[in-house]
Amino acid sequence: MKWFKRLVFSVALLVVVAVTGGIVAWRLGHSSPDWYRIRHLDPQAAAAAARSIDDKVIATLSWAAEAQSAETRARNGTASQPAQGVTSWPITFSEDELNALFHQWEHTSKWDERYVTYISDPAVVLHEGHLILAATARELGTVISAHFEPQIDSNGKLRMKLLSVRSGRLPIPQAAFSKYQTQLEERLRFTLPQYQRRATIAPDGYSNGDAAAAAMAKLLLKSLHDEPAEPLLFVPVPAQKTFLPVRISELKIEDKNISFKVDALKAGQRQALLQYLQEPYATASASSD
Repeated sequence: MKWFKRLVFSVALLVVVAVTGGIVAWRLGHSSPDWYRIRHLDPQAAAAAARSIDDKVIATLSWAAEAQSAETRARNGTASQPAQGVTSWPITFSEDELNALFHQWEHTSKWDERYVTYISDPAVVLHEGHLILAATARELGTVISAHFEPQIDSNGKLRMKLLSVRSGRLPIPQAAFSKYQTQLEERLRFTLPQYQRRATIAPDGYSNGDAAAAAMAKLLLKSLHDEPAEPLLFVPVPAQKTFLPVRISELKIEDKNISFKVDALKAGQRQALLQYLQEPYATASASSD
């Protein structure tokens, strides 16, 4: 009977381990990560963040205007001397500034009316070199987050690698959210051609919103397949309802800040950018078949 006692003991031990593991997993899956804090900026702090963003946009646009003027003078042979220090520009956004900008856009575009049934308290988080998009799922009662590792690769392309999708502190298996990933990809593939048809970039370098949307859609599609994309940043110009596209040459996330070094686009690069935006999207695997 010793073998029977050992079997009973082994089964009992497995049950205890399974139950304990289930409790731990449930607690981890329903506990908020340390980095997720529901922070509602007070009106003064929100106003300060908005002013800071406006100041950075104005400074970037001023730099871009000078860079374009220098390019025009050089092309026409009217420059008395080569322009110095205008080809690259540093931009740094804090986590609070990103969230202030996000909430400004969501109210202006009424995004919040679309997702309020499903999620609450969306946030952009900069944590340990990662860009995290997080929110509380109303149905599940837990924090759902997508963790990205943005970087400029050795070929100068932008990679937004999706590291994991998490429920609370636990990673969600790929099979559990593949259906939603497929739905997102199908939606992006459906809307991208509409943006592409309407995308424009004017001779002065400014683009319309459809060009910015096409670039974002392509970036998301390529991120879903861990493929590199063109390293573009579209700086908004609210007064004109346009965007200024610039090329990202450096990117770093550190101390709750994301920092870029961006380069101005020349006339030929702007034309190449429009062609890139209007090209039909195909994954690397599909294009190689």
